[in-house]
Amino acid sequence: MGQENQFIRRDAIVETLGEMYPDMQVVIEGAGDWKRDKALQLVETWLQSGTDIDAILCLNDDMAMGTQLAVEQAGKSDDIIVCGVNGDPDGINASTEGWLPPYSRIPTARQRKRWRQLCSIFTGRSRRARS
Repeated sequence: MGQENQFIRRDAIVETLGEMYPDMQVVIEGAGDWKRDKALQLVETWLQSGTDIDAILCLNDDMAMGTQLAVEQAGKSDDIIVCGVNGDPDGINASTEGWLPPYSRIPTARQRKRWRQLCSIFTGRSRRARS
């Protein structure tokens, strides 16, 4: 982790989740360097560690797609919710096709409000049907 926007997004997520769900815990964190392949490798390691993970919140769509692939390859798609933010074209397509849950494009000034909305999706385990 190292870019300022990364810290702002991460802090908004943790603060919002902590306010909404005081019993929720961050059990593991790592840097996917904004890249799909790095996120895939990172999440594969997490899943192999046996850490109990209910949801993985990625700070961009590309990392979310790598994360989703790792989750699917581990056979945990029904157990772990994956989400990314940004609304880049690949992320929009993945969400539209039902591969990723609805995404959010989060301008920095509105991150807390949008994360509250996004967290409601996670905690309700709302996701699109897969075919």
